[in-house]
Amino acid sequence: MTDKATAYLAAGVARVWVVDARAQTITTFQPQAVPITYRGDRAIADDHLPGLHLTPQELFKRAGLT
Repeated sequence: MTDKATAYLAAGVARVWVVDARAQTITTFQPQAVPITYRGDRAIADDHLPGLHLTPQELFKRAGLT
C-alpha cells in the first residue's frame, strides 16, 4: 500500500489515507512528510481539513467493525 500511496502523491494527490480494517488503523500520507498511523482514540489532525474530528475508534465503530 505504501507504494500506491507514494504513487498517488507523486501524481499530485494532496493526501492519501490507508484504512486497515483488520488492524483498525488509519495511516495518512502527504507530500514531504513521514506517514502517520492513527489508532484507538487518537484524533486525526490535518491542516487541509481544519474542522475534522475523527478517531479510528469512531470510524470503525460507525462501520460496525468493532
